Amino acid sequence: MFHCSLAKIFESVKPNMTTPDIVRCPDGHYRRVIYGLGPYIADYPEQVVLSGVVQGWCPKYAPFKFNFIVLLCLILLKVFG
Repeated sequence: MFHCSLAKIFESVKPNMTTPDIVRCPDGHYRRVIYGLGPYIADYPEQVVLSGVVQGWCPKYAPFKFNFIVLLCLILLKVFG
């Protein structure tokens, strides 16, 4: 779920990561640029916060009874206390 969430978030920038974008650099020259993202390493509690999953729940079968914002606040309080 963590990787699927990141894939959806970065879906809009993927075209500029595969095909060159022409940009004007500070020296006034135009250059082709391909953007990239560095690796991101997170431990399980941090992945839980980023993906919006309550720790210990299976997201596939968890009933969605809460407002997402309230749920995220509860997760942040639990992880970062």
